[in-house]
Amino acid sequence: MKKSRYLLGLLFTSTLFFNACTKDVNPDEGIYGPGIYVSNEGAFGASNGSISYIPRNTYTPYNDIYALANDNAVLGDVVQSINFHNNKFYIVVNNSGYVKVVDAVNFKIAGTISDRNLPRYMVFRGDRGYLTEWQSFITNGKVSVINPNNNSVVKQINVGKFPEKMLIYNDQLFVVNSNDSTVHVIDLVYDVLDYSFTVGDWPNSIVKDSNNKLWILCGGVPSWAGTATPGKLIRYNPSTQTIELELEFPNTSANPNNLCINSAGNELYYHFNGGVYKMNTNSVTLPTTPLISKNAYGLGVDPTSGYIFVADAGNFTSNGVVYWYNTSGSRIDTAVVGVAPNGFYFWEP
Repeated sequence: MKKSRYLLGLLFTSTLFFNACTKDVNPDEGIYGPGIYVSNEGAFGASNGSISYIPRNTYTPYNDIYALANDNAVLGDVVQSINFHNNKFYIVVNNSGYVKVVDAVNFKIAGTISDRNLPRYMVFRGDRGYLTEWQSFITNGKVSVINPNNNSVVKQINVGKFPEKMLIYNDQLFVVNSNDSTVHVIDLVYDVLDYSFTVGDWPNSIVKDSNNKLWILCGGVPSWAGTATPGKLIRYNPSTQTIELELEFPNTSANPNNLCINSAGNELYYHFNGGVYKMNTNSVTLPTTPLISKNAYGLGVDPTSGYIFVADAGNFTSNGVVYWYNTSGSRIDTAVVGVAPNGFYFWEP
């Protein structure tokens, strides 16, 4: 009898979540679901970072949904990124040094991964989460292995300086280190460092294409940090552990960033010198003309619609704007979001 009641309760809970993610989504009543989630970092030191939600059926923005769901609670100082795992969102708050965990449906607080040192991005594999942490501005960084069941740090793995975005491929985690010229590779079976390899200066983002090749975008050393070096776009074969293609950007006056890829895995997008560029993964030369003439503080491609989303941080003190375009570069619409939008999470239906 107890077992039957347990199974019935489990079915009821699952049904509620399924309904909330489909026909019963109602952001006007604080019930969220599939759509576009925007991380707004806020002004540095002001603790006004936030999350915006843009549903695909109306594309009307709902701003600061964390505060709305949690009695006007402050999310924190410099919201760096947001990711999704097991019906929860994980919001990485860089300067505050923690990750806020919220229920995906109502956005109410469900826990905190605290005492982190300049955390940046998070990815998940099975019952483990992986969080990049700069640690400090003078030392090498770490990847913290997280148990999402209790939000505890299981262990930490030493990587390069200023680790940023990550990519999971098979049983390996590729970590780009944005203040040196390396990518560290972690064995996810044992959660230990496997090997590292050298790329261009200051790599900042990484994606996988449909041929299981990894593309790594290196910004190059900017002029304010010393002798400027050009950015590079690199294609890496993880099966042979070799760099197959290395494309150098034409000047050192701008630093490419925000590499992303479409759902088919055959079109790359990135920001460079005030524009968004599109490049087929079969190409062996960099495009010379931007697809979109717009600065992109954040960039993403919605796997559901195929739209290209561009985050404009403006003056970093007032509300920013999100623009979205079709694959031909024609603007579809815009939405005013929070202060300094810097990235996206696309929750698919």
